[in-house]
Amino acid sequence: MAITETNAAHLDAVRPTPIDEHGKLRCIAATITQGAAAGDAGSTVVIGKLPPGPVRVIPHLCRYKVTALGASRTMDIGHKAYQSRGDVAQTNEAEDDNAFADNIDVSGATDAAFPTTAGQKWDMWSANGITLYATVDGGTIPAAAVFEFLIVFVDVN
Repeated sequence: MAITETNAAHLDAVRPTPIDEHGKLRCIAATITQGAAAGDAGSTVVIGKLPPGPVRVIPHLCRYKVTALGASRTMDIGHKAYQSRGDVAQTNEAEDDNAFADNIDVSGATDAAFPTTAGQKWDMWSANGITLYATVDGGTIPAAAVFEFLIVFVDVN
């Protein structure tokens, strides 16, 4: 056996990307209050918009807080469709309603970090920004329900 030193994969690249070397940690803090009327099952709340260009969402640093919505309510957190950079030309990325979280139990008041199933990072690149949103299923969003989100990401702008 011998002492070894192994480089991170991006260090062996010809030119590491800025997001790997010196990106800036940023966040979107959002509070959303349902209006005077309840929203049917499948209703959404828009959290915010990631900036254009390369971004890296850090799911385990992201949090959500929701008032009790009632029995059988679940919440997904995802993103709308966006235009992404491909190898040669821009491509259309499909909407993914549960990219960051799937079927979170929000029947009671909840204050937690995103589930670890979202992974260590979520790299995205968009031409015009990426809208993030949450969907409530299993029943209505009660009138005056309150949602709070903290979305932590890295960008290079």
